[in-house]
Amino acid sequence: MPVAWAAEEAFANATGAKIVTDWTPGPSQNGRFHALVRRLQRVVGVSTSQHGSTTRASGDVILFLMGLSKDVLPVLQDVSWRKWLYLFDTWEPGWQLTEDILQKAMSVQCVYMSSSQSVEHFRGRLQCDVQWLPQAAISTEFSPKALDWGKKRKTILNIGRTNRVLDDFFVGFSQKHGFKYLRDEYPGQMLFKTRAAFLSALYEAQIVVVHPRNFEYPELTGRVSMLTARNFEAYQSGGVVCGFKPDSGEFERVLDGFPFVEFGCVEQFEVELLSAVRDSSCWRTATEECMRRHTWECRVSKMAHSIQQKIANLGGI
Repeated sequence: MPVAWAAEEAFANATGAKIVTDWTPGPSQNGRFHALVRRLQRVVGVSTSQHGSTTRASGDVILFLMGLSKDVLPVLQDVSWRKWLYLFDTWEPGWQLTEDILQKAMSVQCVYMSSSQSVEHFRGRLQCDVQWLPQAAISTEFSPKALDWGKKRKTILNIGRTNRVLDDFFVGFSQKHGFKYLRDEYPGQMLFKTRAAFLSALYEAQIVVVHPRNFEYPELTGRVSMLTARNFEAYQSGGVVCGFKPDSGEFERVLDGFPFVEFGCVEQFEVELLSAVRDSSCWRTATEECMRRHTWECRVSKMAHSIQQKIANLGGI
């Protein structure tokens, strides 16, 4: 899960916190949870002293989690650690389970969520603070080649979750205008088997298509419609970014001013895409702006400042 690991490593680099890969919670040696920690995420110890050491008596840990399950309870109920959580996937159908788990948790100081709608739902329902922190670009995967439009190929990249409306459009568009259309096959066969293969195609594509998950799988997401890693990957590519924006308004709040060709009228969408491909200057600028303001280094610096202030108020420093 490269997004969670990238966020975690960026936090560790920004703060000097130690990443622990063989950590087991407190007195309850839950082997199942231990395996879960090693598989899904590592634990970052937040320094609470000037010497950068974290002790069990005054320990703070942060968990970057793709979601919550009951297997997480052993660490969340360990009162010897103050805990800070970042939750990537907080879809509406899982809100009740998330609330049930966090209500049983002990010493959780703050929960950061990637969905603004989830934050609005949970504020006032939990005993801890809840903050919105959108996802971001993985700077370590950024390739300067993305800025060289001359090295791009005449391809359209639309993978991860294929929207039927956009898929139908790009099948005809690619045939009409001589593009190669790259997409996953139905009912879910992935086109790229490795991350490296995906990144290579991403940086070579002239057009990158994005759309929120709730458009295809509302039974999984409920009302939550949010910016995900794919949105930031698209801008990292240096290509034309198009498709559908989240209907939560997160795009306007986070990426205000970024160019985006939004699907609406078919004829107008086609004209705007062709115009955007001919004039690539604004897309290069967007890539540079994305890497300046919307990397995990940028996100976790805000997160770390927030945590350090809260620790200071708690008397941890």
